Amino acid sequence: MSTNYQKDIKYTNRDFSSIREDLINFIKQYYPDYGNFSDTSSSMMLLELVAYVGDVLNFYMDESFKELFLDTAKERKNLIALGKLLGYKYKGKVPSVVDIEVSIVVPARTIGGEVTYDPDYLLNLEKGTILVSSTETPQYFEILEDADFTKVKDENITVYDREDPDIPDSTPTKYLLKMYVGARNGENKTYETTIDSFEAFKEITLPDQDVVEIKLVEDENDNIYGEVEYLAQDSILKVDTNSATSVSTEEKIAVPYLISLQKAPYRYIKNVDENGYTYLTFGSGQESISDESLVPNPYKYVLPPSLGSGSAYVQQDIDPANYLDTTTLGISPVGDLTINYKIGGGLISNVPANTIDTISERYISWPRTESYYESLTSGIENKLDVLNSLTVINLNDAQGGLDEPSIEELRHYAAAAFAGQKRAVTIQDYISLLNTMPNSFGNIFRAYAESANRNSVLEIQVANDNTKNYSNYVDSSIFLYLLSLNSDGNLVQPYDSLKNNIESYLSRYRMINDTIYILPAKIINIGINYSVVIESDYNRDDVLYDCNSVLEEKFKIDNMNFNKAIVYSEIYKELQQVSGVLSVVNIEIVNIHGTYNSRTYSDTIYAIEDNKINGILKSNPRSIFEIKFPKFDIIGKSITN
Repeated sequence: MSTNYQKDIKYTNRDFSSIREDLINFIKQYYPDYGNFSDTSSSMMLLELVAYVGDVLNFYMDESFKELFLDTAKERKNLIALGKLLGYKYKGKVPSVVDIEVSIVVPARTIGGEVTYDPDYLLNLEKGTILVSSTETPQYFEILEDADFTKVKDENITVYDREDPDIPDSTPTKYLLKMYVGARNGENKTYETTIDSFEAFKEITLPDQDVVEIKLVEDENDNIYGEVEYLAQDSILKVDTNSATSVSTEEKIAVPYLISLQKAPYRYIKNVDENGYTYLTFGSGQESISDESLVPNPYKYVLPPSLGSGSAYVQQDIDPANYLDTTTLGISPVGDLTINYKIGGGLISNVPANTIDTISERYISWPRTESYYESLTSGIENKLDVLNSLTVINLNDAQGGLDEPSIEELRHYAAAAFAGQKRAVTIQDYISLLNTMPNSFGNIFRAYAESANRNSVLEIQVANDNTKNYSNYVDSSIFLYLLSLNSDGNLVQPYDSLKNNIESYLSRYRMINDTIYILPAKIINIGINYSVVIESDYNRDDVLYDCNSVLEEKFKIDNMNFNKAIVYSEIYKELQQVSGVLSVVNIEIVNIHGTYNSRTYSDTIYAIEDNKINGILKSNPRSIFEIKFPKFDIIGKSITN
């Protein structure tokens, strides 16, 4: 008669060696008659196969477990999902924004005895016009506002031609007019699909990667679907032109657009997967079925006799699952669906200055009717001349374009989004909100925020050196310092169009008594001079090249941030670890500013020695160190031992 007993099984062994050893001990303990544990035996082969499988299973179990936590996850897909749970919306690539100079040449005309430009030919290059760059990989940009030359400023009007070009004061015959408008990167695309039957929470994946904006989602019944952050959100912000007849012209100019909340039964949420594809998720309701047929109206219930007028009480059961089929979470489309969107973004969209010079799709309106121009002697000819004179150019680099976040950036963005929760109460909330700003508004590379206090206000007053009375901003003021990247990956100040987008976006989340001011951050351009002793059997040039590469990697702009100090001992350590370096003799950090050797640097002057304390070079909280031209600004030399 056998006796049941518990065998001693160890659950702590997880790798091949420990599992193999434990299996051998297990067999020796419980099967003592079996003692063939030679490496070449078939039984040892089976035992090691079991240990091998156990090791592999434990490895994948450990890796899978790590993917459950934000701090240890490595897969982009899992980090996106974890970030979504914490309130971070993965955006993929970000499009750049840029200011465009639009110019035309119009004929002169005598009005009231004075020669000026002819207002009949002041065309309007409408928003939505598509421009394209002349770069190796053409980049498309859409104008975000009308270039309406009827609103041209006097300082942007110059004489283009005169009756006698050799006489400076001769009568003008043509004028050059310029307007400046913002543009955003992105190429227009259209996707059409047919949904044969109703499907709750229908998902549609767009065929193109790197979608930076959804412009229109429309079904066959002309219903427009609006984008929301979550399907339970039943309203969206609607932006309309301020065309009210009850307000003055001055007010319409000061407030050109009115924002209002609008009910959105037709809505969707947008998400981006780890491969850069965008998919839209719609609601669960059917337009053809009323909510009352799924969830009865309580008003129509008949009350029990004890509570009512004595009528018979009718029991009515409600299926809780029916609530998912109502329009509470939005309506799911059926039939033909058209989706207009834009693709682009990334660092490649930060095109250099003077490269956006071609109009791809032109939308133009004129101040007069076609019949009016036909009635003039040279009306059609002049109109055609003005049209042919229309030019566009970007005088500065496009900015704000970013590639998809790295794994580490995803991890930090998700943690920051959870802390922010899309409301701006603390200083950190403003930084978190900037990281969740939609792609269509552009983006910034680095941001720093601080609340106003008397000391910071005095520092800002001195730093900006202007006539503004910053002391008025002490109470309930938030100071934001922002920096962007240009096409070369260097730090630059953000353009006004990008700052305006940020101010508008943050205004939705700020506390009612907070006032936001975007101020210029400081870029401290530096160079590094170092001396090393190189071992005799190493090539001098190769070792110096390796040293430069190490420093270039350490100080690349992705590793720099506001208020980040430079620790000299870390530089010594990095150089000392380079193969062939016997010792590091000296490290000197210098401030480079203005124009130096035909290279343009920031104008910021920074006293390196005054801010170096105990081997640590500190930066101003509102500034960032940058090695702008590492091939020239990192200089090493070898010293003979």
